[in-house]
Amino acid sequence: LWGGAFGMQLKALKLRSPDKVDEVARYYRDALARYGKVLDCSAGVVREPEPPRGNDSTLRCGADKPPANAQHYKVGLPRAMRIVTIEPMAGGSQVQLVYLQIRGE
Repeated sequence: LWGGAFGMQLKALKLRSPDKVDEVARYYRDALARYGKVLDCSAGVVREPEPPRGNDSTLRCGADKPPANAQHYKVGLPRAMRIVTIEPMAGGSQVQLVYLQIRGE
């Protein structure tokens, strides 16, 4: 999806894997690390303290509520981020990949 008039680009992909959630999550954490520090927004994960308000250059988990037993990762900046969610499913895992870029003000 590309909204040229709005300065937004969204790419999304949903995949299935016969591998377990932990194996798939390890792969994507390593892959995302090349884009910067990976933020783990998974349910039950202890998070770092939120940065002071007004600092919009730091990516946060915010109100993200991943499904139970899912792994949820973000990397990038608030206006250009990659998001990966891995959920258990019968026979393996479901993987959702999102790239979101918002340009200009």
